[in-house]
Amino acid sequence: MTESSKAAGWVVQFSFPQPVTNKFGAGPPKVEFYNVAIEAPAKAIDAAIAKRASTQEDTETFVVRPLSSKEVEFLKLGRDEIRAA
Repeated sequence: MTESSKAAGWVVQFSFPQPVTNKFGAGPPKVEFYNVAIEAPAKAIDAAIAKRASTQEDTETFVVRPLSSKEVEFLKLGRDEIRAA
């Protein structure tokens, strides 16, 4: 995607910290990704959180990268649609 092209959607990542299970500390976080066909990154995050419904307070949620219109089309995402990656 070039700098002049506009994002047609976003890949949103949820990162769930794991509890301490041994003397070495917590394990690696559990990670989930969602493809979101919403142009504004903040709205894409909000929609992904609403879609997932249950998130821990200490969950980190952020956009990983933009999706081009061709990628959204290839993924068969309709406008404002959210799907687990």
